[in-house]
Amino acid sequence: MVSIEKLVYGGDGLAHAGERTVFVPFVLPGEEVRVALKSEKKRTAWATPVEIVKAAESRITPKCSHFKVCGGCQYQHIGPSRQSEFKQEILRETLSRLGGISWPGEIKTCTAAPFEYRNRAQWAVRSAMPRAMGYFLPESSQIVPVDECPVLSPLLAKSFQQLQDLTRSNSLPGQIEEIEAFADSSDEKLALNVAFHEFTEPLATLFKFFRDALPQLESLLLLDQKKNRFELSGPGF
Repeated sequence: MVSIEKLVYGGDGLAHAGERTVFVPFVLPGEEVRVALKSEKKRTAWATPVEIVKAAESRITPKCSHFKVCGGCQYQHIGPSRQSEFKQEILRETLSRLGGISWPGEIKTCTAAPFEYRNRAQWAVRSAMPRAMGYFLPESSQIVPVDECPVLSPLLAKSFQQLQDLTRSNSLPGQIEEIEAFADSSDEKLALNVAFHEFTEPLATLFKFFRDALPQLESLLLLDQKKNRFELSGPGF
């Protein structure tokens, strides 16, 4: 059992167990947490939370059902206003520790909406059956399929669902390893960067497939990684 003292850059909680400094994700300062050791190096250890024995009052229920699994978000167990406060504290500590700068003054913040704000995303495509799109597990090359991602802008969320449906039905062209998506500032136009291991169909067929499947698609860049070949349809990024 460890007591979380503070949050550090990246969102982990810092605690001490004897002479060891322990880093634990998805926790809050003041919490008492039962942990399982994951790795250690000299006097530093990394652990995973097993049970929150004493929860902080500011802990909330994460909106995303994939939180703590997909590796994309670190703060969804904290309300938006408290997230901002913790990040200010982390910045002050980092300036002091790495830069030798003590800043007691105000830190002005500029925050977006807590959800539906992200206009860029990278989705990994699992080639093994059943096929699916998702994100990589933390510190892993293993893909975890997801069915929702609340931080995506409405356009990207819609596009993800369309592509996920195609992937799960095995209709998505083969040899795709990753899809990178961008939404414009008005969240109306979509650009995709689709990375194939190699093209297995004519380019005209691939371009038509994506444009038929995604009417909102403005620009499409296809990459054949085996031949290092790029092909663009549309005005570009």
